[in-house]
Amino acid sequence: MGNHFNEPDTIHRKNLKTFTMKKMLFFLSCFLLITAISCNKDAIVDDNILVEEIATSTAKELMNTTLLPKQIQEELALYNFDSYVEEVAYVSNSGYELVMGDEETIYFTEAGRRLNPTRRFFLRDKFGPCGGKGSWVKVEDLSTTVLDYITLNYPDAQIKGAKEKNDVLLVLLDSKVILVFNLNGEFLKETAGFHHCPSFCKLIEIGELPNMISDYISINYPDAEVKVACRKQDKFIVVGVLTVDGRRVIVFDIDGNFLFTRP
Repeated sequence: MGNHFNEPDTIHRKNLKTFTMKKMLFFLSCFLLITAISCNKDAIVDDNILVEEIATSTAKELMNTTLLPKQIQEELALYNFDSYVEEVAYVSNSGYELVMGDEETIYFTEAGRRLNPTRRFFLRDKFGPCGGKGSWVKVEDLSTTVLDYITLNYPDAQIKGAKEKNDVLLVLLDSKVILVFNLNGEFLKETAGFHHCPSFCKLIEIGELPNMISDYISINYPDAEVKVACRKQDKFIVVGVLTVDGRRVIVFDIDGNFLFTRP
């Protein structure tokens, strides 16, 4: 009899406990969600602040491009394979500012993480005339037409990366060769070292390179294969070659005097 009268009270207490637990779980879930959003927002803000700090610093130190952290070099070799590092500035306790051959400006932390700022007014002049790094394409998303062409003409090659940029598809092979296709998958040409938009760097036929440049390459890179050359802003002549050690970008002034080389 006593147990019978206590049963509703017991059920009530159980329901109250269950309700309380559900309420606690709900608030905990909300807290975790808000925290996650806040952390993500903080990361974006941090990137914006750090990029601006590096870009506007008056304490930039120019450094040799080969001294960049390995993580940065590997990132560039994969995601910016169609260009090269023209200049590097280092800001102590902040990070790196990289100006690429196509004039895109990229920022990294000291630890080697690529910074992704979101402020449009700041980004306006940072992509360069060729529009930045382009849109990454997964190998499995490449068309059958492209894959069949590579299999037929480069049977031993491995595809390392691909991107769409300036209305063409660029495919990087493990040999450092870059294959250029139109967006319908039709092969256009083979290049190496870089592929800049024609309006920015006007192509030069290999046979039309000044003798001074041809002689320099023959003497310093006797086994190199010249793959591409272009006239950049009517100020520089940029030449991409393949050597036994991989790609090499060689830059001359407009008169054919050697300026610098990049891996």
